[in-house]
Amino acid sequence: MIKSKALRITTLFAVAGLLILLLVAYVERSIMRNYNQNLPFVKLGEHVKTK
Repeated sequence: MIKSKALRITTLFAVAGLLILLLVAYVERSIMRNYNQNLPFVKLGEHVKTK
């Protein structure tokens, strides 16, 4: 068990930061994956608008 209060708080912030980092990475990859999947439809919409 961690005895020092300062060490406990530091560990808590490190774990929270790691969780936030993982969440941001997951959301970023999800956004890019969805964008790449929908890109043909976006191009089709732009093509139809110009004609």
